[in-house]
Amino acid sequence: MHRCKEANAYEKKTPIGLVPTGVRILFPAPFLKMRYFLGIKVNVKDFNEIKRTISGFGRFKFVEPQNLHITLLFLGNKDEKDIIEYKEKLLNIKQEPFTMVFDSISWFKGMRIIMLKAYSNEYNNLVSNIGKILGFKPSHHPHITIARAKQIIDKAGLAKAIKGLKINNVVKEVNAFCLFSSELTSKGPEYKEIKRFSLA
Repeated sequence: MHRCKEANAYEKKTPIGLVPTGVRILFPAPFLKMRYFLGIKVNVKDFNEIKRTISGFGRFKFVEPQNLHITLLFLGNKDEKDIIEYKEKLLNIKQEPFTMVFDSISWFKGMRIIMLKAYSNEYNNLVSNIGKILGFKPSHHPHITIARAKQIIDKAGLAKAIKGLKINNVVKEVNAFCLFSSELTSKGPEYKEIKRFSLA
């Protein structure tokens, strides 16, 4: 029996179209699309130090430590049929394991995103191969998002604090990547590992 979920049909498009305001419907879970991405989980030992250092310069939404990851490819909202197809295609990825070193902390989007960054030809090759197999145009900017700024009260001070941070390199031995689902909740996004793909 399919799991069902209640939804307001005027708030989002449903498989049966729009229904009058106030009418609530039930429809099978296969019709519901979830957000998915391909990524690599990481551990950032200096996460608490980074958080302590930048917290005084504004309001930030910090990524939960268990959710820290390197995004390979954001797939967007997909249904079960798409995901089954992607999982089969990703089994054809052939690449040797490699090492990534995140050696600096920085920001982008006008300091709205605080991140650790790295450069890796092997990462670029992996992302390109994944994009080619799945029919996506990937972005080659490996990073680990640490926080998203809600409000910054001192940009100059924040920039100086970030540049002054002495962090240990985040060394990640990449021998696999994972397909994750991402569900938005009142407490923030919840990631669930759907399938792991080993590199060899």
